[in-house]
Formats: sequence, C-alpha cells, structure tokens
Amino acid sequence: MKRLTFVFVLVLLASSCGSKQNPNQVSSSGDLAPASPSATTTRTTSDQTGSAVGEPSVHKMLIRSGSISLESPNHPETLRQITGIVQRAGGYVSNESSRILENESIESEMTVRIPAERFDSVVDMIKRTGTSVTSENISVEDATKQYYDQESHLNAKKLELAQLEELLRSAKTVQEIIAVRHEIVDVSQSVDELEGSTKLIESEVNYSTLRIELTSKGGNGVIARIGAAFNHGFTGFVDVLTGVITFLIAGIPAFLVILGFVYVIILLVRRGTKKQQATDQLKK
Repeated sequence: MKRLTFVFVLVLLASSCGSKQNPNQVSSSGDLAPASPSATTTRTTSDQTGSAVGEPSVHKMLIRSGSISLESPNHPETLRQITGIVQRAGGYVSNESSRILENESIESEMTVRIPAERFDSVVDMIKRTGTSVTSENISVEDATKQYYDQESHLNAKKLELAQLEELLRSAKTVQEIIAVRHEIVDVSQSVDELEGSTKLIESEVNYSTLRIELTSKGGNGVIARIGAAFNHGFTGFVDVLTGVITFLIAGIPAFLVILGFVYVIILLVRRGTKKQQATDQLKK
C-alpha cells in the first residue's frame, strides 16, 4: 500500500513539472507554445542596409542617374517620342537645347527626371527610339549615411530650437531676450538649411536624372552638298539684300536733305537763267 502511495506521489510530481515547462518549448504536437508576455525574441535578419542582428531597419537612399547618346535620322520625331515616353512614365523634361553643327547635323541635349522605380524601363524604351546607341552610362550613389546624418542633425536642431523658444518665454531682462533671439535666428537658419538638404536628397532618390544627347547626321552625298551650297548662297544673298535695304532705310533722312539742297540749287539756277534771258531781250 505504501508502495502504491509513493508511486502516486511521483506521478503527481511529474505532471506538476510538465505543467511548468518553458513556454517556448516545442509541444508533443510539433507546434510552438505561446510565448509569455515577458519573453523577448531576437530575430537574425538583415535589414536593407545589410546591418546585423537586432538593428532597426533602415531604408536605403539610392540616387540613380545616367546619360545616354543616340543617333537618329528623324530628329524631330525621335525627340517627340522621347518626350512622350518620359511623360507617360510620370516624369518631365527639365532642360532641352538644340543646335546645328558645321556638318549640317542637328544635336539636341535633354535632361529628364524619371520616377526611380521606372528608370530602367524608360531607359530601355528611349534606347529603342534611335537607330544606334553611341554611349551609355548608369550610376548609383548611396546617400543613406549622408541622409540619416543630416536627419539626425536636423532633429537635434529642432529640439534645440524648441528649448530656446521655451527659454525666450521665461527670459526676464532685455539682454536675455536679445541673446536668446539671436540664438533662435542662427538655429532656425540651420534648420532651414538641413531641411533643404534632406528634401533635395529625397527628390533625387524619388526621381532619377537622365541626360540624353540626340544627334541626327546630315547628308554627305552630292545632292546634299549641292543643297547645302545653295542654302549657303541663298542665305548670303538674303544677308546682302537685307544690308542694302537697311542702309537705304537708315539713309532716307540724309537723302531727303541732299535732295532738298539739290532742288534749291536747281531753282536758283533756273531763276538766274530766266533773269539773264530777260535782260538780254531788253538790251535787244
């Protein structure tokens, strides 16, 4: 009987120990037991900056930019296609210029801003608008450290500004008020500069910059050269004719004065001649 009682006590003790097992221990069904509120779990994961265990996730600030040079026989149409591709992607043309070179070719330079997530697809579509790609350069700048350093500095300056404003409200003398206001102006200027810098980085991260150079070669055949010579000759003739007309228009007042003098002289000569003739007739 005593032996049965001892065995019963051992069973009770075993069941009691089993009920106090680790909450994170795997149960017999293979599932994880629920964690207790006081338990902490550390996950070994790599964040977006490749940081180690337990560090907060940091969003990388990557600035993508590039340049591309194209050749196309139809310059206006290619420019129109490129502008349409950029606008449909949600971007815009920030700068554009064109010039005619000595060999009669047309060269245009464009700077476009494109949403970063569509940068690669837009570059691929733009490359297909030209007959050939003469050069291409794509770069990625990691501005993560610069951005978060500036953001940390900005938060510190904002906290300092709030403290100065609180100090200004409790200032007693004129000297204290002037000194605190001077500090507020300096700190406010630093806040504005840091906010501008962080916004600039955000803009460059969100919108990638692509510089495009488009060249349309002029013709090198005999007909093209004859046409170019005719154009040069006609342009020279127009320039000369324009100069002559301009000279004549500018000299009209002087011509009128000279004509007036000539007219007066002619009248005087005629009058003198008539008087001479009348005198000769009277003598006869």
